[in-house]
This record gives sequence, C-alpha cells and structure tokens, in this order.
Amino acid sequence: MMKNLNTVLSGKLIFIFICLCSMSNALHSQYTNTYNGVNYNSTRPYNLNVVYFVPNDIALDTSYKARLSAIMLWGQNFVKQNMISNGYGAKTFGLFTENSNPNSIKIILIHGSQPSSAYPYNNYGQLNTEVNNYFANNPSQKTSEHILIITATASLATANVPFYGIGRTCFALDYPDFNIQNLGTNPFTTWFGGLVHELGHGLNLPHSHETNTENGDPNKGMNLMFAGNSTLGASPTFINRAGAAILNNSQTFADTSGVRYDGHSASFSSIHTAYNNGILTVSGTFQSNKTVKDINIYQDPYETPSAGYYRTAWSAAPVGNTYSISMPVSELSTTTNEAYNLQIELVLENGEIEFVYFPFSYTNGVPDINVNFDGVSACVGNSLQFTTNLSGTAYRWQYLSGGGWYNYPEGATAAATYTNTQTSTMVISNISSAYIPTPNTVRVAVTQADGSMKYGGVQTWKAIDCSTLATSETKENKDQNVYPNPVKDELNVNLGSSGKQFQIEIYSTDGKIIYQTISKEKTLKIPFSDKPTANYVVVIKNTANNSTKSFKIVKK
Repeated sequence: MMKNLNTVLSGKLIFIFICLCSMSNALHSQYTNTYNGVNYNSTRPYNLNVVYFVPNDIALDTSYKARLSAIMLWGQNFVKQNMISNGYGAKTFGLFTENSNPNSIKIILIHGSQPSSAYPYNNYGQLNTEVNNYFANNPSQKTSEHILIITATASLATANVPFYGIGRTCFALDYPDFNIQNLGTNPFTTWFGGLVHELGHGLNLPHSHETNTENGDPNKGMNLMFAGNSTLGASPTFINRAGAAILNNSQTFADTSGVRYDGHSASFSSIHTAYNNGILTVSGTFQSNKTVKDINIYQDPYETPSAGYYRTAWSAAPVGNTYSISMPVSELSTTTNEAYNLQIELVLENGEIEFVYFPFSYTNGVPDINVNFDGVSACVGNSLQFTTNLSGTAYRWQYLSGGGWYNYPEGATAAATYTNTQTSTMVISNISSAYIPTPNTVRVAVTQADGSMKYGGVQTWKAIDCSTLATSETKENKDQNVYPNPVKDELNVNLGSSGKQFQIEIYSTDGKIIYQTISKEKTLKIPFSDKPTANYVVVIKNTANNSTKSFKIVKK
C-alpha cells in the first residue's frame, strides 16, 4: 500500500510541477528565431548576438557550441543573481536557446575570409567588418544592438585577437580547453572572467570600483567591472548597484519591445555638496525628457575622468526629480593628498546616461569641494549674465556636452549671442527657444599665473516661453490656475487633478528659481509674504508627459 501511495503522490506532484511550469511560461511572452534550421526561443524580445568567428587558418573545434553555451548560461545566471541582490528582480540579458535543448544557445558561426594574422588584438576593424557584413546580409539574425564576438584560436600560446569592448560590441577568445568544468582554475579564470567583464562593456557597463565595505563582504568581494576579470569563479565577485542600475535599462534586459538609445535631453538643475562627520553628501535636482531611473555617483582619484577602474561607485533611485546620496570617506581606498573628480550620472530608461564631473581634492582625508548651484532661466529673447570672482591671467567660459566641457563661441549663433566669453563676465543674449527643451550647463576656466587652472562654480540655465500663459496645454491642464493674482500672503496653485505628479517652479524676472517642489496634491498653498514686490512666473509641469503651463503673477 505504501508503494502505491507513493506512486500516486509522485504522479500528482509531477502533474502539479508540469502545471506550474506551464503557468510560468504563460506569464512570459515567447520570442522565436530560426538559425541553420534549428528553432530557438527566448522570453525576451531582444537577445544578445553571440558570434563564433573562425579565421581561415584555424580548424573548427566541433565542441565549441556545447562549451560556450555552458559558459554563457553560467554568465547569464551570474548576472541574474546580482540583479536580484541589487533589488531589480530576476532580470538578465536575453539569450536564445534551442527549443529541444535549453542548455544549447544560439551561436552564429562565421568563417573568416582571412588568416588569424588579419584579426590582431590591436585592430578589430577587419573582424568587425566581416561580422557587420553578415548581419547586413542576414538581418533577421540580428536580435539586438549588442554583439559578443568570440574568436577561435589554436592555443593560448599563439592567441592574438581582439579582447575588449567597443560600444555595444565586445570581443573575447576561445581555445580548445575553454570549458566551464575548469571553473576556479587558471588559465580558465583569466579568460572566463575576461569574457564576462568585456560582455559587461558590451551591455553598456563602464569600469567602476567597489567600496571598502563591499570588498570586505564575503558575498561580494571584487566588482566585476574593476578587476573581477581575474577573480570570477575563483573568489567572491559581484556587480555593484551602479552597474546593475545601468544593466536594468540595457536593451537586452527589456521585458517588452520598445525604443532604446533614441537620444535624450537631460541636465542637472541644481547640485549641492556638503561634508559633515566624515560623509560627503551630494544632492540636487534634474530635468529630463526621458524617465530617470537611477542616479550613479562616482569618486574618481584623478583630476579628470579616467578609464574608471578606481572610481568608487554609489547609486540610488531618485525621488521625483530630486536625488541625495551620502558617501562615507572611509569607503575610499586612498584620501591622503589626492586629486579627484566627482562624477554624477543620470541613468535613463532608454538605456542612455547623462553625466557631469567636477574636479576636487582630498587633503588628509577631507574633501576640498564646494559645488553649490541652482538653475537660472530667461524668457525667450532675453539675456543672462554670468560672472566669476576668480582672478587669473585668462578666462574661458565653457558649456557641458556629452560629459565634456567645450568653449562657448564668441558672437551670434542660431541659438543665442555670446559676448565676452574670454572675460570674467559673459553675457548670453537673444536666447532662442532652442534652450527650452535643452538647458545648458556653464562654468568658467581661469588660467593662473603659474599656468594651472581653476574652475568657477557650475550653473545650469534654460529658456522659458513667457509670451503666453500656456506653453503646452493638454485637456488635463486647462483646469490649472493660480490665485489670487496679484498675491500678497499666500498663493494657491490648482493642479487640476490629484494623483498625478507635477513639478512646480516659480521664477523671478532675473531667471532665478525661488521656489521648487514636486506634488501629487490637487491644490498647493505656497507662502508668499516673504517674497519681494515684483513680477514672477509660475511653471507647472506634468512629469509623466512633460506638458507645461505657465502663469505670470504679481506680488504686491
């Protein structure tokens, strides 16, 4: 009887397991692809393109697919576990696997037209060209913007092929004994860790360093994008939160199809630094036409942004359009007398980033940094003036673009007229509407008598359309209004509806923000008794669709 009961229970458990698996599969969309007559599937709409490239003087090792499948599936799970531990859930990069064998992934085999010598480490051009030609002739086989190219070699002793990341394409090598069964041993660790590290680059990850606490944590240890290429599988290795934040928005991590890497307009409206009790805190606000998912902040022990290996990373989600991250100095490896730069990064939902950096230094463990600015604005057609108190032998006013600083032109352009760009006071006049969606970040570089450089405080400025009350009306914001006008003691701001998030900013006539908040309430009451008698502009922005409405008010 016991044997029969066990048989019945086993049958029921198997049936339940099958049902649960079916339910799980039903919850995820299935995407398919056919390559060389083999059918593949994935739960993700975008999947990593894995290419196995064989130069014409290398014999094809027929075990490559089984070996590399095991390696890639291990790496896929490693990333998933780190996404979970960083709070992003069981997400990882997509891979197509065979319908009949989920342990076998889709690997595109390309036979090179040249011998190995045509594909050297220091020149990926020919290799990249042949792979791109393949995808141009077989467009259905390219299943994302991300490509891993693994080049076959006869042995490690003679290997000389590309092994790095270039944009969304990364390169690694294969050799006959490259097998996951050798996990934790050399030389496998070096090349396996290297492959996953370079894959990180191909999935958008930059270099970054772990904090001292993370390094001492037995469950973390070495950050993959620092020196994890030498430790993965052999000793504790992890992906830090800053890395997970970027991966979360990579195309191959997407749960549903949609646009990625389509450009953005984003900037920092304000940045403030404060140092107290051994902790450096950076806070501020931002604006963006793409959703900002996370804020990454790095302290890089170089005067200007470096390759990033030693830049220690912190990361946090924003609250509305605000951010605040506290960084204990004790988490850094060295702070005795070091030049540093502070990098602040907006991580955008479309997979792109926007960042700014500020040079500073540590002296005996204390940061010498004072970044404090708030955004200013001017009506279209009006002017702004920027002045520095720094003295020196030469001045250059600069603007931020793509993470780098560039000199303002002197004279009239289509966007504005720039005057006195090489003096202590610059004037920007005839400001066009081009600066409504694309704020500008400005600083001055001052040459000292000894040839060294000092930099003035950073400010962000933008244009606003003051010619009409509504710059972008929707049916929703037609009910928005402010009262009384003129106002004396208290201004009421009616947002038209509750539950939706709005950003409210009040500007003085010289373009300074005098009030800023985020709210989901239907009505706000803003104290005005302490404001000088003057004219002001109230701007209400729906943070979901970027529609705005503005009001001119008078303080009596």
